[in-house]
This record gives sequence, C-alpha cells and structure tokens, in this order.
Amino acid sequence: MTGTSQESIIATIRDRHNAWFGFFRWWRLAFWACGVLGAGASTVAAAENVSGAAAPYFAALSSLCFAIIGFANPQRRANAYVSAWRTLGTALLLYEAGKYDISQVIAAVDRGEAAIGEADAALQATASHT
Repeated sequence: MTGTSQESIIATIRDRHNAWFGFFRWWRLAFWACGVLGAGASTVAAAENVSGAAAPYFAALSSLCFAIIGFANPQRRANAYVSAWRTLGTALLLYEAGKYDISQVIAAVDRGEAAIGEADAALQATASHT
C-alpha cells in the first residue's frame, strides 16, 4: 500500500473517530436535556401554585421527555458511541507510535462499529417487545 493511500485511509478513519465523538455528545446532551426538562416539568405540574390550565401542559412535557428517554434510550446510544470512540482512539495512538499497522486500525473501526451495532440491535429488540 502506498503512503498516500494509507494517509487517505487514516484521514477517513480520523473523520469517523471525530463523528463518533460528535454522536456521543449529541446523545449525552439529549439524555441530560430530556431528564432535566422532564423532572422540572413534572415538578412544576405537581406544584400547588401552578394554575390548573398550565399543569396539564407541564405534565405532558414531562411525559414526552421521559418517553424519549425510554424509547430512544440516549444513554445507551451515547455509551456505544463513546466506547467505539475510545477503542478507535487507542488504535490511532498506537498507530502513530508505530505499534499498530493500518490493518489493526481498520480492525478497531470494525470493533467500534460492532459496539454501535450491538446497541442499536438491543434497542430494536427492546422496541419490538413494547
């Protein structure tokens, strides 16, 4: 394999590494946003000083937030992406240190994709049982 094509492959892999971190951040943000917003909306809906007209909207917002957490399971998705990101990051560092060759880095991509795929499959199985 020529140096140029190998550099191109590593650049593509680095792009995937960065994308996985971005997906991790997105799913972690979704988890925390839905959790905090859901808990806050639930608290406001249950508060005695909330007018009767507003309480059902806060209750619905809370239900929606917790439904998203339960259905989309952003925490599991975030964990899958961060696991893949860490695996690939280690492989890239070892490649840069001369301890891994390109095939070992590609194998790390495969392991990362498998981790993400396992999380997706688990979520699909959970969704089909509900």
